[in-house]
Amino acid sequence: MDNTDKRDNLRFATGVGPDSSEVLTYQVERPATVEGVDVRIYRGAELDLQVRPFGRFGGDDAPKTPLITFVGKEFVDGDGDFFTFTLSEVVTPGDVIGVEVTNQSTEYSYDFSVDVDLEHEGGATRSATSLLGSVFG
Repeated sequence: MDNTDKRDNLRFATGVGPDSSEVLTYQVERPATVEGVDVRIYRGAELDLQVRPFGRFGGDDAPKTPLITFVGKEFVDGDGDFFTFTLSEVVTPGDVIGVEVTNQSTEYSYDFSVDVDLEHEGGATRSATSLLGSVFG
């Protein structure tokens, strides 16, 4: 397995029109671990975009589970900001990774991007292998 087979970098990016929402998704094809989520909200949004990265563990019909633990607001917002979240969330084939974005502005469209890093090295067993290695190694 070469390096291109070990990692997928998913990019969700689009513009969201005034007073509307967008949901973008990707269905997982191979076992992996979500290693990180980067959220970029471009200048001008003035806190009007609400970004919610999520997973549906069990497929399209499963409930949305936030990929980020929120305290206070239940979304990421900003204005010309870039946020990096480190996590370790196991995903299996059929699971869905996505982002829901709501634009609260009634006048302007705004752009965003969300990048998700999927690590396939060991897939769903990597976390257990890493733990055993650190305990016994």
